[in-house]
Amino acid sequence: MAITVESFGKNRDGKDISIYTITNSNGASIQVSDMGAVWVSVRMPDKDGKFDDVILGFECGEEYEAEVRDALQAAD
Repeated sequence: MAITVESFGKNRDGKDISIYTITNSNGASIQVSDMGAVWVSVRMPDKDGKFDDVILGFECGEEYEAEVRDALQAAD
């Protein structure tokens, strides 16, 4: 198993957002951010062994933060 950490942008306060990728020995992986352990990506093989992301997500932390902000405003 391998774990890597990369930059995933900055939050509205200017603090760095990180994304953690955990990959097993078969190549399957998950990505989570340090914004409340938001699941960003899950790459799993299909029946033919081709890996693809199986969850919908955004490209950067700023997009996640904007989505949460919009959802909270809509709930008011």
